[in-house]
Amino acid sequence: MSKTRHQVEVLTRDQVMERIDPLMNLNVREVTHSPRTRVIVRPEGVILRPGGGGHTIEMAEDGVRSMAKYVGIPDNLPARLNPDTFGKVATELLERKERYSVLTNGGQIVSFHKPGQYRATSPQKVFSILEDVLGEDTIYSRAMVIRDSAIYIEAAAANETPLARGDLMQAGTAITFSPIGIIDPMVQSFILRCQCTNGWADYDAGGNFSYKYGEGDSIWQFFRRSVKKAYHAVDGIMAQWRNLVEHQLEPEQRALILEGLLKEAGITGQVADAVRAMAIESPPENMYDAMNFLTYASSHLLTEPREVQRAQKAASRFLREANPTQVCPVCHTVHN
Repeated sequence: MSKTRHQVEVLTRDQVMERIDPLMNLNVREVTHSPRTRVIVRPEGVILRPGGGGHTIEMAEDGVRSMAKYVGIPDNLPARLNPDTFGKVATELLERKERYSVLTNGGQIVSFHKPGQYRATSPQKVFSILEDVLGEDTIYSRAMVIRDSAIYIEAAAANETPLARGDLMQAGTAITFSPIGIIDPMVQSFILRCQCTNGWADYDAGGNFSYKYGEGDSIWQFFRRSVKKAYHAVDGIMAQWRNLVEHQLEPEQRALILEGLLKEAGITGQVADAVRAMAIESPPENMYDAMNFLTYASSHLLTEPREVQRAQKAASRFLREANPTQVCPVCHTVHN
């Protein structure tokens, strides 16, 4: 069962797994071809038998087509060959490649690629690092699949920290990565507001870390180090939030600030109307209240990953520019 706080669902780890299930079974395997490697065609399908003593791997139909394209077998040739001959031809042509990567889904090969094109990044290991750093009572507030190939997770530690009297926060991290390594992983500071479970991920306040495969530390060293840094950076970010609380809004400023935030975040239509209605019911008294309209929209009203991330980026810009002696966060005019 999911936990419920302030009538808003907080996800268990099992529920997070369910939401990212389409990508949980993706994996990458590097194959070094040897004289014992074979492509074998059987009545029930085509299999690859690696020569290093590994288990045989079934190929999906897409995998067979991908293999044929990868080794240069013409489209019309497989149908003209008997199964045994096709297996021998495919084996010989794969041998010329020496090394290659296979992308598997649910244990079946779905495509062949150049070695190093994809990199296995286990979601289970990412979860383990998150929970090692944040604690066994780690709370998950969101899990999304991005563009059918990447995962975005928001998680927070169980302990609560007051931003102001009666306004408790939970510090954590947001992680974006691909199980097959086709994007550069990113770790960000994340703050969950207990009062309304608004979540905010940092895009430029100092708790944002990215990784490029093949450079420096291993991917797992990066995750462990960056999750710790992002988590501990939250104290400094919350200090900036407290400054927003001190920045009071005059009644005539409220609509201007709100409309500017909606425009920056690209929020339109029914979602924008819902935010305006909230602002009419509970007018923002300070910059912190105004920013919370964005975090509410990104946490509870927006569902498409790109829209969520655009709203989070707008909230990060607002936090960075909200000092009135520097830049107006709406019109970006420099003040003296």
